[in-house]
Amino acid sequence: MNVATIMITWNQTSLTLGCLASLREAGVPMETIWVVDNGSVPSAAPAIHAQFPQVHIVRLAENRGFAGGSERGNCSRAGGGL
Repeated sequence: MNVATIMITWNQTSLTLGCLASLREAGVPMETIWVVDNGSVPSAAPAIHAQFPQVHIVRLAENRGFAGGSERGNCSRAGGGL
């Protein structure tokens, strides 16, 4: 089975880092996680990459809402399209 975790974040870097730490402690492989930075200001990507370099990060220039962020994360995970 091929399972991935897709997280959407917007201006909540510390909560996202905490969630990623919990996933790591639970044994979730970091390379199976995609985080969509949904237009955060400042971007959450540098902090995520510094602590979790194996996590895939998708940066969006603007907040596309949960549905838009989820769609972009799924497309990224699937290699460009579903």
